[in-house]
Amino acid sequence: MRLRTLLALLVLGFAAAAGASYWAPGAGAQGEPYAPKTLKPTWGEEAVPAPQPVKTPDESEPPLAAIRPHAELKSADLDLGSAQDLNDEKAPKGEVLDYEVLWNGIPAGRSLMGVRKRASYPDKTGPEVWEIRMDTRSTRLVGNFFPVRDKVISNIDVKGGFSRYYYLNQREGAYKGEERIRVDYTAAKMEAVCGRNRPDDSVSYLTIPLSGKVLDPLSALYYLRSIDLGANLKLREELAADAESGKLARQDYEKRLKDARIVLPICTERRVWDTEIVPVAREYLDLKSIGKQQACILVVPQCEFNGIFQRRGEMRIWLHEATRVLVRMEVELPIGACEIRLEAHAYSPLDKGK
Repeated sequence: MRLRTLLALLVLGFAAAAGASYWAPGAGAQGEPYAPKTLKPTWGEEAVPAPQPVKTPDESEPPLAAIRPHAELKSADLDLGSAQDLNDEKAPKGEVLDYEVLWNGIPAGRSLMGVRKRASYPDKTGPEVWEIRMDTRSTRLVGNFFPVRDKVISNIDVKGGFSRYYYLNQREGAYKGEERIRVDYTAAKMEAVCGRNRPDDSVSYLTIPLSGKVLDPLSALYYLRSIDLGANLKLREELAADAESGKLARQDYEKRLKDARIVLPICTERRVWDTEIVPVAREYLDLKSIGKQQACILVVPQCEFNGIFQRRGEMRIWLHEATRVLVRMEVELPIGACEIRLEAHAYSPLDKGK
């Protein structure tokens, strides 16, 4: 069983870095009261592996996967914070998003997702990245029969918004799994080296040739902030209306609809998946952390991979229309229906609307 939605890609979809000590409300994982107005995350007691190049234990080079051209990814200006603000040890000012996880309506855990720091990757001579981390933990009640301790890290290129490193560590019940992806965009290589743990705890590696920049399941959630989903939804609605009224021939409608598709190349599970993001409706939600009647865009990702959780059906994501911050998610997991709701935030684009 997998409770891994506990965000990312929250993956779209928010998946997770080391445990957060702020934990769940009331009888939370550590029994501490939840104070959403004073988010001061400590990103976990456990050391998280540094994003170093993946090395193959038995061979000089990992095997090469088949070449599969993928969707083109345009550069995106995400503006997730300055190095000075994020790296201030005394008072770091990085975005923090705090989500409650509900399992069939019952509080089951929390996910803390945010921008941890801004630094050079993989060393001081490399390009600047934002390090995004997500921690997901089950509540004490759910942890008694299905403990969850998930971590996800994504290093997002500051100039382009694409992924340079991805780390997924899952501890869900008796299940344990890890995935590491290091992406090389040099002209001579353009490849992603993927490492996954085998059942015997050994690691298998695969090199994936790339035709351009890619995202990972967590960075994809942030990349969506660069896309005007409201405008895309309006275009789809206008095309549908014109086709229904006869103003637009079916062939022309299908061509223009195809041209309007939002397709993201997402690297995970040993290949690059061209994933269509479909805006389907504008809905007005009452959000505890923001206010009532907030305009949100409901999108349905056409995912063929599991990403940061094991799902069994369609995933539905609500993004705040003005900021494109993820505020709600619904997904069917092996243990049942789960809903993720934004409960609190700090240093977020959502603060600007207050």
